[in-house]
Amino acid sequence: MALRRHFLLVAIILTLIITNSVTKSDKVHVRIVNFLELKTESGLELFVQCISKDHDLGEHTIGYNSELENPGDGPISCIFAWDADHRIFDIYRQERDGTCPECIWGITREKPCRLFSRGEREETCYSW
Repeated sequence: MALRRHFLLVAIILTLIITNSVTKSDKVHVRIVNFLELKTESGLELFVQCISKDHDLGEHTIGYNSELENPGDGPISCIFAWDADHRIFDIYRQERDGTCPECIWGITREKPCRLFSRGEREETCYSW
């Protein structure tokens, strides 16, 4: 009977550890920077709406060269809109981005680019 209790206690502890580590690894912090330029010094506003797993992360408007911080879990897909144009992009996918405690993305008309520090533009870019 004591062996069975011991086994049950170990199983519960292992389940809690595994569940906790999966939950921690699923958490991702995404920063989106608006690089939509105009021919003048001011840029366009960027409308963003993201969905993470089953959660709507809300609608946001980001000014030129400003950013949005959006914590989420699991895959994160976003709709980006400016002027009369819009694009959809998976801003976080684990198979592409790995474990990314902070993923920084610069959004341009031509493509979204994964940045490695604020202000850099051309690290890893993807097509819409």
